[in-house]
Formats: sequence, C-alpha cells, structure tokens
Amino acid sequence: MRLQAEARLVTRDGAFPVEIVDISQTGVHIARPGAQEFTWCVLKWVGLELYGTMAWSRIGRCGIRFDTPLSAEAILAIKQYFPNIDESTKMPSLRRPV
Repeated sequence: MRLQAEARLVTRDGAFPVEIVDISQTGVHIARPGAQEFTWCVLKWVGLELYGTMAWSRIGRCGIRFDTPLSAEAILAIKQYFPNIDESTKMPSLRRPV
C-alpha cells in the first residue's frame, strides 16, 4: 500500500523520524535522513511497534523486512486509518530468494 506517513525508526544508534513510502504485510519502504546502516530496528507507527531487519538500502531510503508479517487485522486497521491509500502500486517483495 503506497502512502506517505510519518513514523519513528528506533535502532541501536537512536530514534529517527522517517516517512513510510510503502507498506505491505511483510515489510516497509521508508525514506530516512542519513545513510546509516543497521541490522535490526523497531518502526513505531499508529500505535504499532513493528520489529524487523534491513533488507536493502539506498541513500536516503531503505526496505525493512518485518520479523512477523502484519496480521489481516493490522492491515484492515491501517486501511481504515488511511482511507486514501493507493493500492495500485505494489511494493516489491522483501522475501529472500529460495
């Protein structure tokens, strides 16, 4: 689901404001200041704490793979909280090749 929403990214280096660009059941694409690398993180957003690891990184952007996929209930809550979400563009899969 493509959207623009502010969130907080917590890593070992501290907490940083980020923008959620796209979110799916298995991960999220964020825009972030700086280019610091991290292995694990917590994304705090709309009352959720989403634990994950960095899947990819480019200057100012990265993908985070959630440790546990979002539940159907969480997806529904996000859609209700952001009724104008653009679902026409799907986020690339963050799954590792088998």
